[in-house]
Amino acid sequence: MCKTNVNNSRVMLQGGIVEIAEIVRPVRDVRHRAHSIEAVQFTWAPGTRTPKHRHYSRGVVKIQEGCLFEVKDGVKTYYMAGDTLLEVPNESIHIVGNDTNTLARSFHIYWPELAMDELPDDDADTAALAIPPPPELL
Repeated sequence: MCKTNVNNSRVMLQGGIVEIAEIVRPVRDVRHRAHSIEAVQFTWAPGTRTPKHRHYSRGVVKIQEGCLFEVKDGVKTYYMAGDTLLEVPNESIHIVGNDTNTLARSFHIYWPELAMDELPDDDADTAALAIPPPPELL
């Protein structure tokens, strides 16, 4: 099963001007779902990201291609192809995305199947998201 990008809009106030910002999500391709395990391939075009979210499932993420960032507690960290991340239930509140100019791919395994809720970005998230990637990642 393959799902296409889904856009969510949020309203930002900037100097009294209302601006609509869209979150363009990565393409999510479920590769396996059975016995309370879900395996998903994500394709991250440049400029895609997740909303801020909290996981209720355990997860292992392998960056397969390109580079992804994670914003957690207002800190932006970059992960390269070959890196692995762990997602701990109720502790992994983060934003993940691709702010480089190249495609990225990641493979995720969740158990039980992915369960999460979305949260609004806070000021620390917004500040971290505004930091451009290092030139060597572009």
